[in-house]
Amino acid sequence: MKSAFKFLLLFTLISFTLLGCKSNKEYPNPTNEFYVNDFANTLVPAVESTIVREGERLYDETSDDGEITGVQIVFATFAVENEINIAEYNLSDIYNQWEIGTDDMGILVVYFYVGDTNKPEDLVLSQVIIEIGYQMEIYLSPIEAGNILDDTIMTDMDESMATAQLLYELLTIVYTEVFGYEAFNYDMDEYQYYLDNYDEYSDYDDFWGWILYVVLSPYSVWWEKGILVILGLLIFGVGGGVVKNIGGGGRSGGMGIRRRR
Repeated sequence: MKSAFKFLLLFTLISFTLLGCKSNKEYPNPTNEFYVNDFANTLVPAVESTIVREGERLYDETSDDGEITGVQIVFATFAVENEINIAEYNLSDIYNQWEIGTDDMGILVVYFYVGDTNKPEDLVLSQVIIEIGYQMEIYLSPIEAGNILDDTIMTDMDESMATAQLLYELLTIVYTEVFGYEAFNYDMDEYQYYLDNYDEYSDYDDFWGWILYVVLSPYSVWWEKGILVILGLLIFGVGGGVVKNIGGGGRSGGMGIRRRR
């Protein structure tokens, strides 16, 4: 009888411990851009644009046999007051909530900044975590992900340049290992020039980009704004809406890598 009581007591303690460890934190939904979710407000527009454009391009890629498509690389930033607060974030839960990557072929990169959450300029990058989707684990191991972090964002390189190189290193893995490209070449010297000369109002080259230009740019003219108003009435007047980038339905089981800066 005493043994049964001890077992019941032990089971109860373990159950409450597990329940206590379960995170009840609510996470924000991804932004309309989906591929970049700068909740800490620390990424520069040029890097955000690069992440979105490369993400959209990658999502449209399909393997030669047509079996693999919808691969997604998503970046997110969060600001916390103390480093201990980072433990409140479960990257698998965020990945699964956002449903990154069709058939679990996705990668989530998260930057955690510590400091005054109301002053992005005073935040300090503390930790970077890469969460890997179930099927993506075949092509990107935690060791490889860790090496990429060590060679990019964990170095003394400028943070914007390091983030761009981190993205391109992940793209290299995906294009060569997943889609069988012989190589995926990028030039960081050219990217530095792009970063130094970036104009967020001239980087739009499609219909939605034109809309953003008209809304945001001080150089758009009155007749462009008039056309935009008419289009808005036609679209939203009949119940339409703006299409946004969305997740592909992927899941992650917790495989990933963490680096402390």
